Amino acid sequence: MRFFAYCSIVLLQLCAFISTCQAAPQFADRKLANSGMWFDPSRNGEGFELRPVRDEIYIIWFAYDNQSKPIWYTAQGEFKRGAPMRYALQKHRFQSGRALPEVVGELSLTLTSGTNISLTYNVGGARGARNLMQLEATANAAEIDHSGQWYQPTKSGYGLGLSETEAAGIAALYLYDSHGEPMWLFGGRNGAKSADYELFRYIGSCPNCIYAPPITRAAGTLKLEFPSSEALIATIQAPDAGVDFQISRVPLTRLTPSGNALAANTSLVAPPDSASLQSELFEATKTVYPAVVSGDDFSGFSSPAPAVPFSTPNLIAQNVDEAISLRTNGELVYALNAQNTDLRVLRYQESRLVLDREIKLQAPIDRVSVASQGPVSTQLTSELSGLIFYGDDVIVSRGSVARGYSPGELFFLPPPVTFVDSRVLVEFVKTNGIAPPRSIEIEGVLLATRRIGNQLYVLSRSTTNPSAGIVAATSQARLEQMQALPVEKFLPRIWINGAESPALRAPNVFLPPVGVPTGTQFIVLTQIDLDKSITAPDAIKSLAVLGQLTSFHFSERYLTMATNRFFYGAHAFEQLRSLQRPLYTQVHRFSLKASGAEYDASGAVDGVLDLSLDRAAQRFGEKQNELRLVTTRAQGNFANANRLTILAPSAVAPTLLKTISSLPNASQPASIGKPNETLFATRFVGDRLYAVTFRRTDPLYVIDLQDSAKPFIAGELEVPGFSDYLYPLGSNYLLGVGNDVTQSNFGDIVSGLQLSLFDISNPSRPTRVSNILLGNSGSTSALFRSQLALSALSVGPNQTHFAIPASINFTDATQSYSGLLQLEISHGSNPSMTLSTPLKSFYADSTQSFNARSAGASTGRGLYLRDLRVYRENGRIWYQRGDQVFGPL
Repeated sequence: MRFFAYCSIVLLQLCAFISTCQAAPQFADRKLANSGMWFDPSRNGEGFELRPVRDEIYIIWFAYDNQSKPIWYTAQGEFKRGAPMRYALQKHRFQSGRALPEVVGELSLTLTSGTNISLTYNVGGARGARNLMQLEATANAAEIDHSGQWYQPTKSGYGLGLSETEAAGIAALYLYDSHGEPMWLFGGRNGAKSADYELFRYIGSCPNCIYAPPITRAAGTLKLEFPSSEALIATIQAPDAGVDFQISRVPLTRLTPSGNALAANTSLVAPPDSASLQSELFEATKTVYPAVVSGDDFSGFSSPAPAVPFSTPNLIAQNVDEAISLRTNGELVYALNAQNTDLRVLRYQESRLVLDREIKLQAPIDRVSVASQGPVSTQLTSELSGLIFYGDDVIVSRGSVARGYSPGELFFLPPPVTFVDSRVLVEFVKTNGIAPPRSIEIEGVLLATRRIGNQLYVLSRSTTNPSAGIVAATSQARLEQMQALPVEKFLPRIWINGAESPALRAPNVFLPPVGVPTGTQFIVLTQIDLDKSITAPDAIKSLAVLGQLTSFHFSERYLTMATNRFFYGAHAFEQLRSLQRPLYTQVHRFSLKASGAEYDASGAVDGVLDLSLDRAAQRFGEKQNELRLVTTRAQGNFANANRLTILAPSAVAPTLLKTISSLPNASQPASIGKPNETLFATRFVGDRLYAVTFRRTDPLYVIDLQDSAKPFIAGELEVPGFSDYLYPLGSNYLLGVGNDVTQSNFGDIVSGLQLSLFDISNPSRPTRVSNILLGNSGSTSALFRSQLALSALSVGPNQTHFAIPASINFTDATQSYSGLLQLEISHGSNPSMTLSTPLKSFYADSTQSFNARSAGASTGRGLYLRDLRVYRENGRIWYQRGDQVFGPL
């Protein structure tokens, strides 16, 4: 067997630059496009292999001749941004023991993005074009990546191209038939441990022939062995390849860098200086966006029990405080008004609430977004606005909603205008109201406010408009003027006490993996040291990631950001015949330190998280340095496949979160949910995951995570209806809040609100020990939009009271109401649930607006203060003592 040495002297010399050292990825290591297999979705069965090496690119084109036989061509040369790059196209014929190249035409490449390339060709006088997309095997990156070109230096004319991940791989063999004419075989493997590839021979349409789907025939097998990351042994049995082709255990040598050596393309990388950053941001502004329609276990955490009984916010992660629109310190109740313009302060006084004072909050300064426009007045009305306590400060975090953007959902790729003119305003107000407020204003839309110890973290998303004010006769002149702008014009701004201050600069702006659409969208993390004056030089630190965001998760140690982009299926080698477009989720993790957040590592998992910020956060779990995720992948006939993946930092590949395990798997094939069931609720508690799926019944799954390498479904329970939210009560019980479902001639109908108490003491046999049904179809709760809506107060070792905002709908509309449910649960040896008299802020009648009646389903918030239940709805306050309701205040 003679292997691949037809490359030029230039490419052979490139081998000397391949290093086995696995240093952390650097900006200088980043390539313009990803190495691997590419194809045009409109011509499945034809493809390209692109291998960027240093500042050049090596190209192999898998095509067909005029007799429909597979043939391959090669091209190579400089690879850069800008004008189309032209390369001589060569055909190789094997003769007299060597491969002889012949120029047969020309290729031209234009880089449109890291995963999209426009290609034109002229071969034998035939001209045409292709729009190439990257073909990716699976989401899970290989810890030791053998991808690249391999050859046998002592032989000439044959080669192997390999692209692999942890769970799959695709391979291309470059061969010759009995007449010395080039031919190729393509194959793939599935399975994390398997290195056996099934080979196929293709018969298809020549470049300018009328396209017809290719015909495939089984050709044989390829077996690969890897003594090390830089060594490969190949065995090929291909009796049906058109020429009898067999070799046994032939050692190969790497020609191009491995995937590990190209990790800068798959990690977050920060340009080291302003010039490099400006160049990248300028390129990002030229991205064309498609139109779109508008660590700790997640266990229900709160602060330690206070001396005076009052409830604290229902937190996602332990010791990670969250901003909420209603909260108390045991004496005073603080609440934002409906417009988020005033802070209302009420005092507890002899079992009553009385209005103590109102504090006028600052308004954002009117800014001019485009030179031809007047000032843009921003209203801070985001549902994510809220309050956090620290010392004698009330920290008020407010955000604006611009141009129809909904803060509760993050679409995969919102248009840039969505975030123009938006603001986040963080204001520090003394609890006694005496000291003048201090403020930090950030350009963008508010996503989250968290406090961890003495550090405040504000996560926002913004889109800058560097072309504002530029007037040019042509688009080219406009681009030239933009290219001359300083880097600050491309970055979101920050104001401290009204004075503009530099917020971001290199190297604190991270570029996403190559191929992730960016534009000028930024995810900005602003960190504020609460023990320092906000005007101190090191009091505020910021970093940003350029690109999209679909969800995120804060824990005490980490911030994990999640993004999505398309890839082409687990059976990647088959996608040349049949295009499929499932999604996968990339995650990027930052360590949260007092000295500033630091980028750690990135990974990827099959499927996507929920679009809702709150639901997505509940799909994350952490244990020490492990990251646990539950994703959903759409399959054929709209069936959904839910998947648990456990990731951890690789000891071999820097900046890689490798996959430790996933569920389902070969040894545990049982799925999390039946076919066509939707994943509604997830909850990580200790070494268990609880998950609820639904189609006709409500399966509650108990998943054992004690051995991270071997998760398994320990038990399952099916009951009518479904739970949309889960709250653990000790180690033996679980509260589920969701809806009942009734059957009719028209199918299943979601009906009244359902409260369920599950006994999970025996994980193999969970049971429902109590349930309460309220209202009819249309009944719902604000808890389904945010976990902060629920308020819990422990009143004994096995006794917990819950306040849950809800909108309860009845067939008789006069009975419908919106308000606060009072649920008392005993979760000892005799479990029970009791629903006390609800606080009804609104009854349904013709004089009340729909928004008023439905606030219990959206923005309603409640808390316990001594003997009172307090409720905020549409900026007004009610409180309940016993069965008596007072308000609104």
